[in-house]
Amino acid sequence: MIRILSSYQVGRLLARKAARLSEAEAVVRPILDDVRKRGDKALLEYARRFDSFDRRSVPVGERELRAAEARLAREFRHAVETAAANIRAYAIKQLPKEWMSQNGSGLRFGQIVRPLDTVAAYIPAGR
Repeated sequence: MIRILSSYQVGRLLARKAARLSEAEAVVRPILDDVRKRGDKALLEYARRFDSFDRRSVPVGERELRAAEARLAREFRHAVETAAANIRAYAIKQLPKEWMSQNGSGLRFGQIVRPLDTVAAYIPAGR
C-alpha cells in the first residue's frame, strides 16, 4: 500500500500512526506503572474492570487446561499443533551454533556461543 502513496502521503500516514501511538501510551502508561508497582493485585483489578475477569488468580490449573483443550475442535487443535511445530522448527534453525575450523596453515578459527550475564539496549524513541 505504501508503494502507491506519494512520499507526502506516506509522511502524513506515519505521523497519524505516531500520534495514535502517543495517545495509547498516555492511556496505558499509568496502568503499566501500577502493575509494576502492585503486581498481580493491580493486574487482577484491571482484568476485572476491562475484561470482566472473574477468577481469583491468573494461573490456570492443569485440570482446567485439559478440560478447555477437550472442548476445542479437533481440526483447530491440529492446526495449532502444526503451526507450533513449524514455528519451533524455524526458530531452532535460527539458533547460533558453535563451530571450529582450521585452515591449510593450521590457523584455528570459529565461533563460541555463550549466554550473557547482562544486556543493555538503546532503542531510539522507545520503539
